[in-house]
Amino acid sequence: MHPSLPRAEVAGPPRTEAHRMADEAHRVADEALRHSRLLLGASEALQGAMTVDDVVRAVADLVSGDLAPAHVGIMLLDRATGRLDLVTTDPLPPGPAERWAQVPAAGDRSAARAVRERRPLFFGSRDEFGAAFPDQVGDLDAIGWQALVCAPLIGNEGPLGTLRFAWTAPQRLDVDERAVILSLAGYVTLALERANHLHDRITVAETLQRAMLPVLPEAAPFELAAHYQPAHRADQVGGDWYDAVCLPDGRLALVIGDVTGHDIRAAANMGQLRNMLRAYLLDRGISPADALRRLDAANDALGDRTMATAFVATVETATVETDAAETDPEPGRVLRWSPAGHPPPILRAADGSTRLLHPTGLMLGVRPNAPRLTYTEPLPAGTTMLLYTDGLVEIPGTSLDDGIAHLRRFLGEHGHLPLERLLEALLTDHRGFAHHDDVAMLAFRVP
Repeated sequence: MHPSLPRAEVAGPPRTEAHRMADEAHRVADEALRHSRLLLGASEALQGAMTVDDVVRAVADLVSGDLAPAHVGIMLLDRATGRLDLVTTDPLPPGPAERWAQVPAAGDRSAARAVRERRPLFFGSRDEFGAAFPDQVGDLDAIGWQALVCAPLIGNEGPLGTLRFAWTAPQRLDVDERAVILSLAGYVTLALERANHLHDRITVAETLQRAMLPVLPEAAPFELAAHYQPAHRADQVGGDWYDAVCLPDGRLALVIGDVTGHDIRAAANMGQLRNMLRAYLLDRGISPADALRRLDAANDALGDRTMATAFVATVETATVETDAAETDPEPGRVLRWSPAGHPPPILRAADGSTRLLHPTGLMLGVRPNAPRLTYTEPLPAGTTMLLYTDGLVEIPGTSLDDGIAHLRRFLGEHGHLPLERLLEALLTDHRGFAHHDDVAMLAFRVP
């Protein structure tokens, strides 16, 4: 190698304009590919978002490796209050940032202006933001942001809010990146509309379900408590129900039931069955078996044969001889009951022993003219009875019998608790997992 030869010649020929153009083309193609993957991932990830929090988390995960903002948030428009409220995975630091977490929609903050004018605002640097909002640039400095984007989220019925990204360093925000952000805002808008629709469905369904559940009567001297827990699923509604009715002849009727299905239709069918059964129980002092037989016949005659399980019981006073030498008998309590395919209730005696009320009978909607029987059971003082739906005993990985056996052991150990506390314990201590079915419980106790 000649020592006087220039180093550039030794290293090889200089890069030509063609090389530079090729590098730029590769960069653009690579960036376009990354952006395409980002938007494809957004369309998939946001499909499963059920709440606004889910949407924000999905977006934050998606952009962490590409746009890599320091802040991802949705300023959600609350039309009732006229505010934009921040939903984000990372709360803003205290101080001036608090003014960025809740913004009047009629004000002049960047998020409010983007919503009001229905146009995106891109600020690639602090100076660009300061030119548009000179009185707010101090807040930007206090938070530590150097670049900001507010993309409006415009749904079918008007603005939903804005998608907001912020960075701690200036950003280029060229045409391609702006297009990606606006496309992402479109996906977010669709996801928010789905989440809002689902929230409305949940609210309507849960309101319907709660409205159909009765207020327990004053049944002194007996104690009563009930609880309904919706399933952990999207519509949060089903066909489980309980009921307690003080009958004109002095008896107390206790009912638990479960209509097949887990939707608003099941809840509507449940309401029909419950109301018909109430009417039959109040009519002429009929027995639990007669009430179920009439209910099944009406269920069939109405043309929409609803499949359901149920358990109907009445508590009444009977004359019980306590001692042959005594001339005055004392009143005792008797349970008369009839089952229709429902999980067996549990009786707990004052000494803590438990047993099941068998048999379970034929469910409603199968054979309307099937014979039904009323069984009789004494209720000594201190007896506690638990009526429940199968959602309470469906434990993943085990059989229904195993779940009932576990419930029976739990009731034997904790059944002395006040009834309200007992039902709370059954949903927390006994069932420490997310349930996939509704749970209805009715507890009764002889003092």
